[in-house]
Amino acid sequence: MWILTKGSVMPPVLKRLLLALIACGALLGGGACKGGALPIPPPPTFTAATGTSSSSATTTATATETRTTTGTQTATSTPIAPVGLNIETDRPAISFPDKITFSLAVTSADPVTAVNLVYGSDKRSLVPETNSITPTFSAGTTVNATWSWDMKKLGSVPPGATVWWYWEVTDSSGKTTETQRRTVAWADTRFQWSTRTMTSMDVYWHDQLQSLIDTLISEINSRLSRLQLNVAIPADRKPKIMIYRSSEELKDAMLHEQEWTGAVAFTEYNIILTALDSSILEWAKAALPHEITHLMVAEAVFGPFGDVPNWLNEGLAEYGGGGIPAYEQEALDDAVQNSTLISLRSLSSSFPADAAGAYLAYAESASVVQYLIDNHGWEKMRALLATFKDGATYDSALKSVYSFDMAGLEAAWKASIGAR
Repeated sequence: MWILTKGSVMPPVLKRLLLALIACGALLGGGACKGGALPIPPPPTFTAATGTSSSSATTTATATETRTTTGTQTATSTPIAPVGLNIETDRPAISFPDKITFSLAVTSADPVTAVNLVYGSDKRSLVPETNSITPTFSAGTTVNATWSWDMKKLGSVPPGATVWWYWEVTDSSGKTTETQRRTVAWADTRFQWSTRTMTSMDVYWHDQLQSLIDTLISEINSRLSRLQLNVAIPADRKPKIMIYRSSEELKDAMLHEQEWTGAVAFTEYNIILTALDSSILEWAKAALPHEITHLMVAEAVFGPFGDVPNWLNEGLAEYGGGGIPAYEQEALDDAVQNSTLISLRSLSSSFPADAAGAYLAYAESASVVQYLIDNHGWEKMRALLATFKDGATYDSALKSVYSFDMAGLEAAWKASIGAR
């Protein structure tokens, strides 16, 4: 979290930013808010976007660092017509960010009596999510069926996600045929995107100076090199970072986010959306590694039991972002001097809803994680995450790895920083 330094006058809009962030549950907080929105404090002034803006235009990201061209969004795979069933049309039409319309046209030797659309996305979950809908159509040997996934009504997926679908067609003889499963990228077709493809992540942007993107990527890699989580995110799920030119563009891409959004991570998709221009480059240098660290922690503990205390999740993310910012360190120093530290157990769930408490919560979390790393090393930190993945409680996980529970950790950490 990045906000105005202590002692400055906080504008009303910034107060709303902070309250919205804290209500969301401490940035990602292991997936809080289904994407952990991160505001940009203080609110920057962005230059108006100059890219193409057309809800009907479509684009597809192409090779590394090459600008894409506006064209038709095509789905992968070619449907194979089963015997007796001829597929005339099987395609999606994307109207970003509002909806995807699936269309099927078939002819059949036997009259078609039932049509069902099965669809979903590449969202990661323990139990694959599958949706099914029966569109309205007229039975017969020639059938046209259409159905729209309305993102406002039924819930949206982030830009960059993959959508899949297939049809189940039943004829009068009772035979049900499945069409070939196909996929299409849920792409933000308002802009022409450039891409940097790397081993660890892919970065997408539009209408930005190449030097700005290069500087940001270099800083992300530099800060993340401090992390020794040894988490391998599979290539088919490596993080995607979508960089918009303004928070307004970003807000419009997500439908359900608040106007304060400056960065948001979708841990279930490994997708991060952010706003960037030169005025907030320093903010982005810390914010993006912070969010990527959340993706790495989520990967490390993914499973039916994986749960980590908020202070650990946020403390690791602060570490990944470069450490404790000056204004948070000031809050921590004041709390140590005045004996007003927040208990570690309280920081295991949600963080305080007031600005001063939020500063302190992040600072304490980062300080505790720094203490564990400095005094016990990364091997035990990795073991701690593995223990949480196996379903251990907070106290039992700490005891298993470090031989102290949360109270013991708090006492040792306080002693290390001279707190009572």
